[in-house]
Amino acid sequence: MKRLSSLAKRLKQNFASGMSFIEIHGNQELVLSGCKRIIDYNTDKLSCYTLSGYLTVEGKSLQVDIFSGDILTVYGIISGVYLNSDGNC
Repeated sequence: MKRLSSLAKRLKQNFASGMSFIEIHGNQELVLSGCKRIIDYNTDKLSCYTLSGYLTVEGKSLQVDIFSGDILTVYGIISGVYLNSDGNC
């Protein structure tokens, strides 16, 4: 829970702007603030609705580590990240 608290503080300013914030660490971790809901999730693909549109993460062994409020963290081998603001996943 301590990790979530420090992450929430760090991302608070970005959320206040009304836009999503995506942070990618190498190809193994993605942190997103502004996640409204997860649409589809399995170990190869995650799709979610964000403040900025639809986000799709593709890869292998994907795991959602944190999904609390509007914060989402995903671990695994990330091979692609796609943001589509026109409403299509």
